[in-house]
Amino acid sequence: MSRNIIRTSQHPYPAADIYRALTAREYWRDRVAALDGAGADLTSFEFDGTATKVSISKPAPAGRLPGKLADLIPSSVRLEVNESWGPFVEDTAHGTMRADVVGTPISLSAALVLRGADAASSTMAFEGQVEVRIPMLGRAVESGIAGDVGKEMAAIAEFTSSWVASNRQRER
Repeated sequence: MSRNIIRTSQHPYPAADIYRALTAREYWRDRVAALDGAGADLTSFEFDGTATKVSISKPAPAGRLPGKLADLIPSSVRLEVNESWGPFVEDTAHGTMRADVVGTPISLSAALVLRGADAASSTMAFEGQVEVRIPMLGRAVESGIAGDVGKEMAAIAEFTSSWVASNRQRER
């Protein structure tokens, strides 16, 4: 079982500004602190001048699983997220994301595309798949996760736009 997820978020800044954020350790550190809650860690960050690789470990979102499944999964379960971005070429960057709920049959993977919409704005596209390999409960959990992805993308877009605005002011 799996469910496709397609989402797009808008940014009121050029793609080059958003890409600069995605390649900055400070952005990721601040994003994890702001969005992922207590117990979340930026476990690795690599930027070699053309590509970025990030790993985040955080508590699995409590209260988002159906009752019977929530009873089976301990509260100490963690979500391991790996995101990578390639080079920024012709106002576009391609990335990938994978998230696994450790010790469970739940995973999410996606292709990401940052693209300039015009000289002053950009879009971030998420095209992925959530897979929950649990008979009878899988579809319900996949549906819930698909809804959560949209909310999380909106929160990330809002945070990123605020972070870029704040850092643009510091540069002036």
